[in-house]
Amino acid sequence: MFSVNNLTRKLTDRQAWLYILRECTGWLSPRLLDCPLCGKSANITVSRKALVTRLVRCPECRLLFRIPRDSAGYTDSFYQEEYSSGGMTTHLPSHAELGRMISGGFTGTEKDYSQRIAVLKSLRTVAGGRLLDFGASWGYGTWQFRQAGFDAVGFETSKPRARFGREHLKLPLFDTIESVGAEYDVIFCAHVIEHMPRPSELFYIARHRLRKGGLLVAFMPNGTVRRLAIDRTLYNHSWGRLHPAYIDEEFCRRQAGDRPLLLDSRPYGGWKDLDAIAQWHRKSDLTLNLENPELLAVCAY
Repeated sequence: MFSVNNLTRKLTDRQAWLYILRECTGWLSPRLLDCPLCGKSANITVSRKALVTRLVRCPECRLLFRIPRDSAGYTDSFYQEEYSSGGMTTHLPSHAELGRMISGGFTGTEKDYSQRIAVLKSLRTVAGGRLLDFGASWGYGTWQFRQAGFDAVGFETSKPRARFGREHLKLPLFDTIESVGAEYDVIFCAHVIEHMPRPSELFYIARHRLRKGGLLVAFMPNGTVRRLAIDRTLYNHSWGRLHPAYIDEEFCRRQAGDRPLLLDSRPYGGWKDLDAIAQWHRKSDLTLNLENPELLAVCAY
């Protein structure tokens, strides 16, 4: 929700200044107001933020996205040059930091993937199966998947972060999607799809690179509109400058088509009681609780 205090805090951030300027000028370019997937100019406003930007839904493909959108050139340069210089979520660790993380197997750090791996095991993924860690950053998740027994490789669009993982963790991290091959049992991504200018590309990649019976497993902020009434502040925090798209059950169902789809949500860090997920038989849709801030979508191919 917009407030003077929130705006004042934002004005101390150079990137926020540039974002506000970009959004103001974006209203002058009609193409930056169209749906990034189907090109429709009509949209339905869902929420507003900082006076200059809106979250809208495309009535055709059902995507929730921020307008004005960023240009393709800006998006490409941002993830190569700026994103890795952010906070702990994105920065590249020092040699000492990396050593401490690896020595503890990432346990107890914000890069701890133990709950993600537990979800994969509850879905009865293939022991030793091939896994593509899509949007792998510098490889902390790929490393843990390999330790858990998966034949895991990573894809990361940021060349500096992919290079860091290759050099310092000795991981098979690729920075072009053409290099990763096909025939995977699992395509996994955590908090990646909401950064993508065209989120449908993840489902396209799954269709063409998963084996029959494979799973697309995606974690993301929960864009389900009913969360607006539950926690408007957190809901609005999860779309905007860094997250041009917001994914919800409507978009996932449209992309899954007739493929079985599991949907669930939990508080962040709350993926512990997995009995309901483990009962999914991959033959029909299963929708569990959609009122929590982190959404899980699993599509069977």
